[in-house]
Amino acid sequence: MSNYSNYARLSGIQDEKYDLEHKRESFDNAIDRSFSKDLQILQSHGSHQLPLESSEYTGSRKKLFGEAERSRVFRKRKKTMRLRKQAFRRLVRKDSRAMANTKRLLQSFVAANRKVLVIRLPREHYAMEQTTLIMVEMLKLIKTRTLAYDYIREGVENLFYLHDLFSVQERRIPRIPAFLANLIYQLLTMLEEIAPMLELIAKQRPTDWTQVRELLRTYQEHQESFFDIMNMVPPIDCIAPTRLLGVGGFGSVYKTTVFSEKITCTVKLVPLTKFKMPKHACADKVVASMTNNRFLVKYYSTFATNEAFLTIMEYIRGIDLHRLVKANRGVSHDICQVLLAQLGEGLQHMHLRGCIHRDIKPSNIMVMPGSQVKLIDFDTAKICIGNFLPRLSRFFGERSAREFTDRETAGTVPFFAPEVLTGVGYGRALDWWALGITAFNLAFGMVPYKGNKKDKEFREKVAHSNIPFPKGVFISSQFKSLISQLLEKKPAKRMCSLTLEEWQRHSFFQDLNWDELRAGSLKIDLPAITDEMELDKETALWSPKPPKTYDKGLLELEKQQDSDIQSPLYTYASSGFQRCLDIYRAGRIAIEDDILDAPYEDVLPRCSKEYRFQKFVER
Repeated sequence: MSNYSNYARLSGIQDEKYDLEHKRESFDNAIDRSFSKDLQILQSHGSHQLPLESSEYTGSRKKLFGEAERSRVFRKRKKTMRLRKQAFRRLVRKDSRAMANTKRLLQSFVAANRKVLVIRLPREHYAMEQTTLIMVEMLKLIKTRTLAYDYIREGVENLFYLHDLFSVQERRIPRIPAFLANLIYQLLTMLEEIAPMLELIAKQRPTDWTQVRELLRTYQEHQESFFDIMNMVPPIDCIAPTRLLGVGGFGSVYKTTVFSEKITCTVKLVPLTKFKMPKHACADKVVASMTNNRFLVKYYSTFATNEAFLTIMEYIRGIDLHRLVKANRGVSHDICQVLLAQLGEGLQHMHLRGCIHRDIKPSNIMVMPGSQVKLIDFDTAKICIGNFLPRLSRFFGERSAREFTDRETAGTVPFFAPEVLTGVGYGRALDWWALGITAFNLAFGMVPYKGNKKDKEFREKVAHSNIPFPKGVFISSQFKSLISQLLEKKPAKRMCSLTLEEWQRHSFFQDLNWDELRAGSLKIDLPAITDEMELDKETALWSPKPPKTYDKGLLELEKQQDSDIQSPLYTYASSGFQRCLDIYRAGRIAIEDDILDAPYEDVLPRCSKEYRFQKFVER
């Protein structure tokens, strides 16, 4: 008897009722029919293919698609949920034991592995988080009786594509892809009973998950391979400070040269006692290991000295956006357009890579001459489920509003989204709200809401009151529309919760050249930026002005010493930095080009439905 027949018999499915050869009216097709028109609008076109000047994509609430279209998307989502519940109920009726057993295995694994361990490298921690987050979401879907075959397929596919990424980028440290391979293997073992049953109930030919699992065996043998963490750590004497850039309760920041005078970097020192929990101390290291985008500050290396966490980053010749806005009481329309477009690009990259920033605000945005920006400070970032598929997951938008229900708060209160203040659950959408507050600040030189998070009146105002646009200050209807959609109270309806392409297609950006922006060639001079900087006469390059006063006793770089004790979780080196370190140890001189890595290319959403494991589907 074939595997397919065994699955059908075990699931209690009669051949005459579910004849897959003659009745191809599948559960998936039912969903696709109901979504087909919306998917054509949301996913099938590139960012320049839609007629932005048409009435369908301009106006206050019709800039991408109208309110009626948005409502239809949510109605279809509800219909999809009903279909999933029907399939789930049928599985429970057929084999409640299998579902109960799967639930128990998932709960046990999550409970045993959610603790943050400092013996894992940043990418190993990230791999564990991605796997357990998918398991947690499966448990939520089991609780709401909406777990369906399509979620299992996409979840496993997503982890496999993440494993592909690690296999290519981590050839020096094979234990990282091996670690993820072992996690995927365990997940498939837990799902081996219910996955084929859910596929059959949805009238899909089942995947041979045993064969899929066997693909990982060749990688698992590298899990215990030896790796010396000290190979990633540079000697402290190869870092030469040239100027103090900033100082505060967080520590101190220096302009330095690293390895040679030809490589200029920023070095941040944070006391070892600053972070009380490993998950907070490792946040920026994990983000650094997973992101590489023109609009995000590039981390080169992180390690520990005798008294501080030391981070080596790219040197940014600019000032923070807060200083710029404060000095000018707002920013012009053209400058706002370019600044916000870049920030949106950087934020999308973070989200696709499975990271929520959680502290978007002007003081965490650096602006350089030419109005080019860098988003900085990943200390409060949180790992979310990323998108590594060669298409946008159908569940990516659904998670945007409420992926987490832990009631955690992080960031700066005036930039808190309503869902954070009310504690109803949050997701990536909170970053888009904070970007909306930042856009408001750019336009008017102030924030729309002020108060304390414990103040009931403040929480009510953020959650329910209209946006207090100042009277007598003119901004274009397109800019006002953008701010309004970013500051949508309901996170599920907020901009970029339906599709990431909403951002590029908004009428506020209709005359923007996105190709030039992404290439870094789109520049608009703003004298106010260089007014807050000083020109180096030797190099003819702009640099931020040093602080007028500072406490010399606070974490001086010159007094740091090498440490033989390094925790893997807090240790990271980019490919370029590792290359420079190898050159340095070989007695040669590294140059600036050696430390640079090409930015990662994001897989933008397209209407591709290719199933990675199609060859393992039973015939």
